[in-house]
Amino acid sequence: FLMEKLREILSDPEFGVELIAPLSGRTDVDLLKDIDNQLHAAHFGIVDISSRSPNVYIEAGVLIGLGKPVIVIQDEAKEAALPFNIGSQFTVSYTVEQGEKPVFEGLEKDLRAGVEAILKSYPSVRRAPRWKAEGFVDA
Repeated sequence: FLMEKLREILSDPEFGVELIAPLSGRTDVDLLKDIDNQLHAAHFGIVDISSRSPNVYIEAGVLIGLGKPVIVIQDEAKEAALPFNIGSQFTVSYTVEQGEKPVFEGLEKDLRAGVEAILKSYPSVRRAPRWKAEGFVDA
């Protein structure tokens, strides 16, 4: 459900961002090569560290090492101190209200602020082609 919510927020015509999740956007049989290609092609990254999965930290580190902006998101119920190497990144905390369809309180407003900050601070991201349902179009 989190991916659906992120996709909903980012597909707003104001942003025109295509969300690519590493496992859903595969184009190569070698998963690590595929993830590396996706990280290099991305204009910026959003990493959810709620699960404390080591591979997510590695992906965040690769993005930071490539000089790409990163937005860190995490579920407040699982919140812990951020490691120093990602603690300086734009961070969004959210809460999940369980129900038939979970509600992610605090996510939309703060994520929008993070994407807006990236678009303002990184002109190359602002000039990148925008995503629309029919594909990429020039900005």
